[in-house]
Amino acid sequence: MTDTYSTRSLFVSSGYWMATGGPEDFERFTDEAFSAPEWNGVIRPSAEGGMVAVATQTQWDELHLSVYLYEAPPSLDTDGWDTVVDISILAHPSPEPGDDGHPVAYLAFLDDGSPAEEAPDPIVLPAPGGAPAWWRLRFQARTLDGMPEEHCFQLWPAERQSEAQHKVPKT
Repeated sequence: MTDTYSTRSLFVSSGYWMATGGPEDFERFTDEAFSAPEWNGVIRPSAEGGMVAVATQTQWDELHLSVYLYEAPPSLDTDGWDTVVDISILAHPSPEPGDDGHPVAYLAFLDDGSPAEEAPDPIVLPAPGGAPAWWRLRFQARTLDGMPEEHCFQLWPAERQSEAQHKVPKT
């Protein structure tokens, strides 16, 4: 796997957005996602690790999402970001191989539990061996005057780990 980069616009209609790396109970997760005691007010993976909920400053508009895939953890840089949090997410392989014939997993954007009609293309993750695999996800967010809210995902393969809050706004 080589380091890759992509960008996409994501429409937010309710002050948060969600993504999934595989089959999981959407309704149960949405019921508990924002009320759990471990909710940091920014990003939360599901208990099983296959879904993630992301809170936004944007209530109804587009935001910009940059995605970087790495082979190993990137260096930590919090400068210029309002929020920086690392979580783990579980990605389940797709039954169909990727364009190169190798197994892949998708991190898809959700709207009411199913892929959103106007959602950007899912994030394609390598799935060596065709088995579910843990990824570390570094989430970064910032708002700049007059600009759309900006989110960044940095992802690399890693065993499941506890959340690491590098920079979280005080509520």
